[in-house]
Amino acid sequence: MIKKGSIYKFGSFTFRVSEYYLMKGNEELHLRPKTCQTLQYLIEHHGNLVKKDELIENVWSDTVVTENTLTQCIKEIREKLGDNSENPRFIKTIPRVGYKFIAPVKKIETQQDFPFQKSRHNATEGFRISKTAAGIIFSLVLVAFAIFFFLWNKEPKFNFSNRDWILISNFDNRTGEDVFEYALRTALEMELSESKYVNVVPKGRVMDILNLMKQDPGKRVDRELGREICLRDGNIQLLVSGNLYKIGNTYSISVELIEPVQNTIIKIFSEKVNDQQKILPVISRLAISIRRELGESMKSLPKVKGSYELVTTPSLKALNFYSKGYHYMNLFDFDRAQYFLKQAVQYDTTFAMGYALLGFAELWNSNLSKGKYNFAKAASLVNGLSEREKFFILGANAVYNLGDNKKGIEYYELLLDIYPDDFWGNENISRAYLWNGDFKQYRKYKKVCMKLRPNYFVNYSDNGLYALYQDGNIIQADLEFSHALELNPDFPFEFPYLSNAFLFWMNNELDSADNKMSDFLSFQINKLLPMSRITSRWFISRFYFYEEKFDEGIKLLHESIELSKQQPDSKLLPWSEMELALVYMEMGKTTQFESMIKSVIVNSVGIARVQALGWLAVHYAQTGKIASAIKLLDELKNENRMMPFGIMQPPLRNDLNRAKRAFTCQIEGEIALAEKDYTNAIKNFNEVIGLVPSSGIPALTALNPRIRWAALRSLAASYERKGEPDLAWEAYQRIIDEKILVITVPAASPVWIKTEMSLNKAMKENI
Repeated sequence: MIKKGSIYKFGSFTFRVSEYYLMKGNEELHLRPKTCQTLQYLIEHHGNLVKKDELIENVWSDTVVTENTLTQCIKEIREKLGDNSENPRFIKTIPRVGYKFIAPVKKIETQQDFPFQKSRHNATEGFRISKTAAGIIFSLVLVAFAIFFFLWNKEPKFNFSNRDWILISNFDNRTGEDVFEYALRTALEMELSESKYVNVVPKGRVMDILNLMKQDPGKRVDRELGREICLRDGNIQLLVSGNLYKIGNTYSISVELIEPVQNTIIKIFSEKVNDQQKILPVISRLAISIRRELGESMKSLPKVKGSYELVTTPSLKALNFYSKGYHYMNLFDFDRAQYFLKQAVQYDTTFAMGYALLGFAELWNSNLSKGKYNFAKAASLVNGLSEREKFFILGANAVYNLGDNKKGIEYYELLLDIYPDDFWGNENISRAYLWNGDFKQYRKYKKVCMKLRPNYFVNYSDNGLYALYQDGNIIQADLEFSHALELNPDFPFEFPYLSNAFLFWMNNELDSADNKMSDFLSFQINKLLPMSRITSRWFISRFYFYEEKFDEGIKLLHESIELSKQQPDSKLLPWSEMELALVYMEMGKTTQFESMIKSVIVNSVGIARVQALGWLAVHYAQTGKIASAIKLLDELKNENRMMPFGIMQPPLRNDLNRAKRAFTCQIEGEIALAEKDYTNAIKNFNEVIGLVPSSGIPALTALNPRIRWAALRSLAASYERKGEPDLAWEAYQRIIDEKILVITVPAASPVWIKTEMSLNKAMKENI
């Protein structure tokens, strides 16, 4: 039996493939696993050009990465080798193509022979013993075999592979001390999550399974329930159950590794301490023992120290409050989550992950400035954190505080390069790509999220939104939303409840749609998150305007304005006021429209102000006030401020510029139409239509379909007045065909009637 491996030598460096480490003389240099694999691939193809796609395909075949991940690996390798990209000694960059390892490489094959590998002849020559001795030897062999068999079967056989899943249940706390109730499970989860070998099932996925089991998703998970969850999930290889006892002043902590199918204990680890403050270090040591037992490489395991350094807080109380906050975050109970997370960072003012999670809780509760502060605070505390925590916090700060999606994507890619199965890393990078307008990458990472949490209702809601706004497929959207509601009947967002009403609406089954809307207003709306209570009123009001129930619609919009005023930091107030202002414009109530839209202009910045200026300028151009329209257009072009950022309101610079361009073209088109310059008007309106395609998921800050509807209507009017009824018909037909406009533009229904009237008039004049 021969154990083989390869050693590569180049310059003053030695690289051992089988052991994955790089030596410079006697100094061991640490490289991440994927970075090691990248270096190995380049070395094995030294002297040859290796294309970027080839490297990504061979090193990252098991996960989704971008070219930036490869760039980071090459950068890390160069730093360790002391190489310079401009004057390389080892790795030469071939611009836009790939890389070439240019240093001479010497490969050494090694083999380590096991004993008793003499030739058959020599073995026979040495066999000169009596029959009695042979019998004794045979007996000893049998005894040795029996001992070996006993030791081999002493513990149950268990196979655990790289990136397999483990579930950690709540500790059985028999001490009577509440501080341990949540903290120990979270501590062990955080410790084991630092492993690149072990995957810890996230709390959210546990709650998904509990939902399927028709149990309270917030239920405490003991050993028995944990085993049921493992069996129901079908993809969890190991259950870890803990126990904590106290006899006198001594704490006894133990963890059991349980194979869930056979319900057999694989291994038990335990320690005793006489001080409460020593329990978290014990958890750290137990986590390392578990990782070692499951087959993780010794080189990847941290050295066990006396202090507790891996989890971001040494405070049991802080960790206990953090655990409760995280628990309520997963239940979408952000008020309670905020309360407990604030307690966590009060007990430990350097608790980086506590601040990060508090930032998300504040954002979901529409407390934007507080959310931004907490993300910034967390980012200031990342020095000394693990890579998993550091890259997650920096990514969250970049996206949700600074609004820098590109930088956020870079951090999340670094996180996922090391931990490809990190659910929130995949979820957050998918949203960053979405807000950057890259739907392909959004879908790619969203598919990973679906795989990691196949029963998470938000995944299906997101698919529904994608189907609704990107594909314009209301039927598929309704299916996705319905599945989301099956998984969680207490969904905190409005779309799953309203999608069925939208479907009835699209099919002109207005009575059924009306009943759905009424039921929602009576039983569901007050159960939603604060922001959804506001935005849901916009959609229902649009339906009422469609049915010409103007009083009911206006009442709902006034309610949305009042709710927005109660949450001043949410920044939804200008959008609520603009919704009502545009309804007044479409109803022909000029005085009310002008009064409210001017209020939005005064009290908003960024895209909201651009839209308000744009709609007032369009109104002035259509009513012959050309000079006033031009003045507003100049003001619009000079609006360069970015609006505050919310959890669903990304402040994208490209969206601001696109909004300015779209409204500039619309205003100039309306002016040209008023001056009978039909060619220029048609050119401008077509540009607006191109800037606001029928597909695309609208965020609250992005251009909504209303401007597309206005451009199509004005384009049709331009063709009418130019005497081209066929082209006018095509423009009107596009409005009719794009039924998604009906649920985003209240005036769409009256427009259809006006369309027929306008077409009849145009056709008569043409005859």
